[in-house]
Amino acid sequence: MGKKRIAALLLVFCLSAGCGPVGQQTETERAGLENITGSSKESIYFNSYNKITAAPDGYYTLQMAFGDGGDGSYLTYISKDSGEETYLCSKPDCSHREDSVFHPMLHSCDAYVECAMHSSIRWHNGFIYLLEYDRSTYDVTLSRISGDGSVHEKLVKIGQAPNYGTYYKYVFADEDTVYYTYDDPDTALEEERTVSLYKIDLRTKEITEVYSFIGRNASVSFSLMALNRSLFFRQVTAEEDGVYKEYLMRYDMDTGKTEAVLEEAITSYTLVGDGKLVYAVPKDGLYLYDMETGEKEKIRACDEETMYVSLAWDGTYLYLDNVETRVFYNGETERKVFVCTLEGETVNEIGASADYVDLTDGEYMIMRMFVQGEGVFWSYIKSSDITNPNVEWTVLRPEREEKL
Repeated sequence: MGKKRIAALLLVFCLSAGCGPVGQQTETERAGLENITGSSKESIYFNSYNKITAAPDGYYTLQMAFGDGGDGSYLTYISKDSGEETYLCSKPDCSHREDSVFHPMLHSCDAYVECAMHSSIRWHNGFIYLLEYDRSTYDVTLSRISGDGSVHEKLVKIGQAPNYGTYYKYVFADEDTVYYTYDDPDTALEEERTVSLYKIDLRTKEITEVYSFIGRNASVSFSLMALNRSLFFRQVTAEEDGVYKEYLMRYDMDTGKTEAVLEEAITSYTLVGDGKLVYAVPKDGLYLYDMETGEKEKIRACDEETMYVSLAWDGTYLYLDNVETRVFYNGETERKVFVCTLEGETVNEIGASADYVDLTDGEYMIMRMFVQGEGVFWSYIKSSDITNPNVEWTVLRPEREEKL
């Protein structure tokens, strides 16, 4: 990974809504989501910069509240059953937005969040979690919101940041444990710095550093994934000659030991079950790697449309998003998502918009789509249509009548 690619990634990772409360999930529903991919629930996402998070009966989104100074945010809920996108607000008479030219969010609305860090939304066991940012103190706090939006609770301060950019990444390991990383954006590219992996005990609010290392332009914030009692992440450092050394690391939550699974320059990886993962090597191809035996197999070679890809896995199909091919290789490349078998065979090619596809969870594939003359909306493709060569994205306009 070169310096230009890292800078471009920061640009690439850089909005629609109406009031529908969602109740707590049953234990069966929770277990179903945890095992949705047969591997890791993070495998349904194409990257770590998600603006949407999956729950058993729908999806929660975190969006910028334009017209509110550019700092406010709001939450919406997209129902799998009704196909409606609504503000996450439990107040029956709430109008959600002010009656003004910019229509900023009402601060009294349950859906309003004063200042949330970009792409920090997560769902876990009936609650929506996000990172809130205090512009006066620079504090970053892990907070949670109830399923109907009525209760906002600050849980624990996890650190500070110069602004509310995407510098923190976190995942849930179990009911009471969160792991997170932080990359300091103020460190110059050529400087040596220490980066760490932290554990939060939500019962005691105790934060413990469980792993750290020092390196030039060091990073551990890429692609955190939890599987059983292991945590996976990519570790990157810059060498003296400007070449980046990259490892896929595994942290054992029981022993506290961290080891390198792979030393490979990869753009993306996804856990596909049975102790295996698939990773993408730029301008080379996709590899299936068995973590038990150490054996790897090249399952697909790159072509002009897939020199750089982001990966996701829905338990049945492997998905390749080629947005980075346009950024790092050829800006004229047609935007596509390639739907493949685990053997690398293409079963469909689906056109996409300029942004990343967000997730594909075995029920829907969802992304943000710009509609000329209207704006940006969430859009979806049903998984039952995922192999249809003529399938088109359905745009989730708040006022639309058709249902999922």
